Amino acid sequence: MDWLVIGAGLTGVRIAYELQRQGAKVQLVDPQQPASQASRFSYGGAPFWSASRPAIADLFAESQQIYADLSAETGLTLGSDRQILLTCSHVDHIAIAQDLFATLAQPPQLLDRTEAIAQEPLLAEGNTVAAFVNSHPLYDPETVVQAYRQAFLAIGGQVCCDRLKAIHPQVQGSLGTYAADRLVMATGASSYQWARSLGYRWPLYFSHAEILETPPLDLRLQAIVMPALQQRFQIEQQAGQYAWDSDHPPAEFVSILDAGAVQLSDRRYRLGQISRLAASPADQLSPTASEQSIRSALAPVLPAVSVLPGDRHHCCVSFSTDGLPIAGNTPEHPQIYWFTGVSGPFAWVPGLARALAQTWLQAAGDNGIWSALSPQRWMSP
Repeated sequence: MDWLVIGAGLTGVRIAYELQRQGAKVQLVDPQQPASQASRFSYGGAPFWSASRPAIADLFAESQQIYADLSAETGLTLGSDRQILLTCSHVDHIAIAQDLFATLAQPPQLLDRTEAIAQEPLLAEGNTVAAFVNSHPLYDPETVVQAYRQAFLAIGGQVCCDRLKAIHPQVQGSLGTYAADRLVMATGASSYQWARSLGYRWPLYFSHAEILETPPLDLRLQAIVMPALQQRFQIEQQAGQYAWDSDHPPAEFVSILDAGAVQLSDRRYRLGQISRLAASPADQLSPTASEQSIRSALAPVLPAVSVLPGDRHHCCVSFSTDGLPIAGNTPEHPQIYWFTGVSGPFAWVPGLARALAQTWLQAAGDNGIWSALSPQRWMSP
């Protein structure tokens, strides 16, 4: 076997498919059902407009075309075009958000309250003072992962359900030892532990994400609704200040709640989101309290949505403190490649995985972004 890919979420199935498509022999290994963790509970939005540099904008543009090609290849409908409304509940938030959006490839358009409610009639009149709007394709997370898995198997890829025990000096699972020339760790939140097992102390962490998911419902939400100033990004940038490696860390470092809602193509809603930083990946949270918190925060924004029936779900989400994915290997372990920590994965992953597979297989040079994504960006020269 040429490549062993660990993790069958969006990043894992996508890089496995690309490596196989470009001529390698690939086996995909995951201990759980496809898209059962962060990929499963993502809202599936693709903020192509949010590219912060030309090289990223090019990757995002390629991602859009890849989705169209994958849909044609598999016959599956993967998503639809939507609008995102980034709401402001205070006047002073408007200028702050404008400054944040000004450097992006396609800054969203500012709407006043009346215009925002025209875009999304379920918005509460008294809470929203303004909103920013942009085109924001929405993909069904489970269908996208299913499509990549289907396409991967169709071109000769292999899939195994196994739980990993060690990755160095040998790749050891519950079912035995795996032999492959190279290994890709597309392991999401557990990448934090795997990296530390090799002695790396990159600013790669994970958060506990909590959402509510409803059954399919007739009440229609026209737009994706989220706050313009999302606290999640702030706590991710500050994650390194906490004692992650302490022998007795607190149950929780910090928690925030960004009130928002999205309705998927099958009419299910996902409401949320609570984000918590904690050193343990175990779900030690109160489902009832979390559900009440999400509903209370959403009530002033989308009152009709806040009372919809639904169940609380939890997963851990990988991120890096600079907001960029980790993609590449290190001189110390050149056979182990990393593809993790991707914020906004439905915009990044398709185009990035294609370019990564080409680079890794052909030993291509830096196209202007690889050094920014490599784990070596945090390593001393």
